[in-house]
Amino acid sequence: MMVRKLSRIPCSRLLVVLLGFFLLQSLWGNSIFAQDVEDKMKLWFPISLGFKLTDKLSLSTSQSLAFKYKPFGMNFFSSGYGANYELSKSWDASASYALSWFPNGVEGHDMFHKFQTRLDYRHKVVGLRMKHSLRYEFYIPTLQKFQSRIRYGNKIYFDNNFLPFSMRPEITNEIYYYFGGVPVVTYDLEGNPVSFLSPDGLHRYRLTLGLRFKAAPGIWLTFNYRRQWEFNTGMNPKRELNVPQGPGTSPKLGFNNLSFFNLGLSHTFDLTKIVEKDKARRQARRDEKEAIRNGTIIEIKKKK
Repeated sequence: MMVRKLSRIPCSRLLVVLLGFFLLQSLWGNSIFAQDVEDKMKLWFPISLGFKLTDKLSLSTSQSLAFKYKPFGMNFFSSGYGANYELSKSWDASASYALSWFPNGVEGHDMFHKFQTRLDYRHKVVGLRMKHSLRYEFYIPTLQKFQSRIRYGNKIYFDNNFLPFSMRPEITNEIYYYFGGVPVVTYDLEGNPVSFLSPDGLHRYRLTLGLRFKAAPGIWLTFNYRRQWEFNTGMNPKRELNVPQGPGTSPKLGFNNLSFFNLGLSHTFDLTKIVEKDKARRQARRDEKEAIRNGTIIEIKKKK
């Protein structure tokens, strides 16, 4: 019954409802603020909803809450919206926007906008499935360590027929390349400033060990453990993190090495039948108008 009722809703009205839903999420999110991402254990709770419009095009929205473990309290909040298009059986392209809140380390909180484009490639290797992801992220305003960054990820997993709840173990490796952060002064051994450059370069690695399973029809739960390290490669000493600000001073832009547990929930609404019925209804209206202009509709009525 619910599907039949939804099928009667025009596609344009359905899109207005979805946009209104996104707007309400933003208004709700604007009243929530988070705290700084510190080098301590984190608990991460993302919730995502997908809306499949066609066999290739889908929309999504997500909310992420992060908490620090000791002392327990909210640490981070993010609200995201995106679109994904299936280029082929192996390739996907997507774009997304996220609004995030962090404490500024003094008083109050800072808000950041993240724009992301992503390209995914999937294939099989010796019975295992692999997914390669290349992302470009741009932040407004500029963060201390970067304004934009490139992320490459490699996920290895397998679909099984013997584990309960369609469980899928997976492992993901990611590396991050930073661009355009706040310039940092570097000094020589005598304390003289030698450069004033942003810390561009390869500075982060993240390892994720996870398990994904079906909790109910159409509802998936993901539980994983993530460990993150920041580092300097030594290839460009003038563009490094964790740099002392002169002799006897504490380093600036220290390494952010942290661990966090992630418990996520996701669900996708298949709206392809609704969209197809709406297209057919619109086409029938166009055909009827064309028939009236051509006089065909009069002949049809006479035959009846």
